[in-house]
Amino acid sequence: MKLLSSCILFFEWVGQTVYECNPWNLGNGKLDIDDLEPQKKPKEIKNLEIMSVEALNDYIAELEEEISRVRSAISLKESARDGAESFFKK
Repeated sequence: MKLLSSCILFFEWVGQTVYECNPWNLGNGKLDIDDLEPQKKPKEIKNLEIMSVEALNDYIAELEEEISRVRSAISLKESARDGAESFFKK
């Protein structure tokens, strides 16, 4: 078992490497920065073959709602960016 409560992590941003305190000298004492990122779970693909026509139409409606939500978020971000650009151009 590795005791990390008394260890301090040091970040070296240039080399994209994380150095860790390792009192037992296990391994090389380095972690890749990618190891700290949460792992994305692959999206489950729905089996469309077993879905009824009604279920497929409901699924399309859900997807269209999500597309609308994403487009709204894009619009808000674009207007915020445009506002910031116009502010700093003065």
